[in-house]
Amino acid sequence: MALTVIALALIAADRIYGLVFDYAFARSSFNVAAQVERADPHTLVIGASGGKYALDPAVLGEGSYNAAQNGQSGYYVAALLNALPTGSNLSRVIYAFDPDDVASGLRGSNVKHLARFAPWSRQDPQLRGWLTRGRLIESVKLYSHIYRYRGIAAAVIRGWRKPAWDNTGYQPLTGIMPARPLPDRPSRPALRPPDDGIALLHAIAAAVRRHNVQLVVLSAPMHGYDRTVRTNLAPLYEAMREAFSGLDFCDLTTVRDPRLDHIHSAHTYYFDGAHANAEGAQAFSAVIRDLMTGHCGTANHHN
Repeated sequence: MALTVIALALIAADRIYGLVFDYAFARSSFNVAAQVERADPHTLVIGASGGKYALDPAVLGEGSYNAAQNGQSGYYVAALLNALPTGSNLSRVIYAFDPDDVASGLRGSNVKHLARFAPWSRQDPQLRGWLTRGRLIESVKLYSHIYRYRGIAAAVIRGWRKPAWDNTGYQPLTGIMPARPLPDRPSRPALRPPDDGIALLHAIAAAVRRHNVQLVVLSAPMHGYDRTVRTNLAPLYEAMREAFSGLDFCDLTTVRDPRLDHIHSAHTYYFDGAHANAEGAQAFSAVIRDLMTGHCGTANHHN
């Protein structure tokens, strides 16, 4: 009897504290979905750190918001889009595509960082599946209201009590990487997308289709390394194009422009080899803005 009472008390406490955290998370600036809802953009940038630092909303145009996040992957892209309500002003999504996400699938090193958005899993069974990966013990844990907030509880409460709302989501990197020779990258065998990598692409496509918006795909710049022309990555780009072919899809990864070649080669545009600095972001964003005007038409598919 005593054990039953204790168990019921623990369940009740989990529910009560979980409801408090759910309330706070929905209103916390820690919650990227809440940030995006508040900004209500018509153009949304999503992806990982490459896109976070390379795409400046002020250059892309009014009504743009950069929701790309450090250490995330394509799984975050789908989860964020599914966490956002339809019926907003959103008309275009710019996805900074990383072919490594497709090559790695759920084995990717960045997938573990998706746990910081575990509260979204309460209404997203697909996200629950990615977080648990079919492991029974993880599935049981995730049904705990408090467990979803492990490691993020303090940040959630801080973002609720003292929110730091941001109208653009963009925080540039300052500084210039040292000049150095362009890296020598020998050819490698072609990478074939695994089944879970293909499934990820279709999950992103479904999330975009849910919002009825245009999808623009690009690859964030890296110093001396244009991933879009690497033959070993070609199967991953082809898989991406096939998965997104049924959407209003503008593929900028196939566009060649001498300005992009210059951005890839100029070290002054980079904070480090993989991330643009503020000047690089301005240059890259200006090229992308022009390419979207010339290749993508007008994004006017409102929800």
